[in-house]
Amino acid sequence: MRVRIKDVEASTFTPNKRDVVDHSPVSEVVFTVRGQHDYMYQDMPAIYDQGKIKAENRKDACAKKVGHRYFIKVNNRGDIYNPIDSTHSETSNKKENDIPVWQYRSVAYTTFCHYMHFLKTRNQNFLIYARRDLGSTT
Repeated sequence: MRVRIKDVEASTFTPNKRDVVDHSPVSEVVFTVRGQHDYMYQDMPAIYDQGKIKAENRKDACAKKVGHRYFIKVNNRGDIYNPIDSTHSETSNKKENDIPVWQYRSVAYTTFCHYMHFLKTRNQNFLIYARRDLGSTT
């Protein structure tokens, strides 16, 4: 039996425009702990802006990715933000001498991956790995 190109094209699935997912790169994504997320970005819990409040300034924001750079919230003593710890979450938007206690700090990709795995699974071991990575890079 002879196969014609016309038959192959007719039997090949072509999605409608509404079925096609837009995979355009996002310039900035802000992440939070799983359970407080608005959506999943590449299987990681992420949040949107809330009205006039930017996502990175929300109380539940923990990390962000801007282009190919990675940032996590770190306080002025160098501690990584732990949204599960009540003492950290109480001070998430506080300021000391008009300087926010928690600020985003640029980190290596491996540190970011460990921290994101902690946010996704709530496994404290990955927070410890991220702390070790952060301590070795400073």
